[in-house]
Amino acid sequence: MTNDHMSLNALPRYYIQALLGKWVPEGGVAHLDSLNSLKLDFSMRSLGRIDTFLDSIRPKNQTTFEDFINQAPNLHLVHCLTSYISKTIEINAGISCVWIQVEEFNKKYSARDTAMSLVPGAAVPFFTFDPENGFRSGNGIGFKPMDFVLARIFAPKPTDFSIKDRSTSIVDGIVSGDTRDALTAHKKPWWKIW
Repeated sequence: MTNDHMSLNALPRYYIQALLGKWVPEGGVAHLDSLNSLKLDFSMRSLGRIDTFLDSIRPKNQTTFEDFINQAPNLHLVHCLTSYISKTIEINAGISCVWIQVEEFNKKYSARDTAMSLVPGAAVPFFTFDPENGFRSGNGIGFKPMDFVLARIFAPKPTDFSIKDRSTSIVDGIVSGDTRDALTAHKKPWWKIW
């Protein structure tokens, strides 16, 4: 892998460390005390707690998408949650994840731009059984948890890009159709661990 990919793949580990209180990004992480009270344990149940948390901060968020994401603590919050969601999938599904720049992912898979395209440093976790060659070979699936995080914070506020309906929970996004099938081809239905 290139140095760019190695750096990109190291960032989620730092953001998870920030959630665990072992690293503080410049500017801090918004709502860190509230996140710590969620007892995040990389279980599928914890993703439901994140949905509830995001719903609780939506009424407090009286800013535009651009103003929100341009504040370092908010940007770090979004990256922390995206990293946590992806790591939770990795652990529960028993598969690997390689992070790819959103532009590279959209180009390879002709994916449409979404709100996450406006987020500095946004990347897509690509889940694969072959972490060295998976993205290049197309052997795996990209999932955009950042879109679900942003949807929970901003829906139904309109933006220039589509944001999924706010009723779509993170878990619902994971266990829907193609994503579920691709992530579970080799294992029991890990998403049903409630």
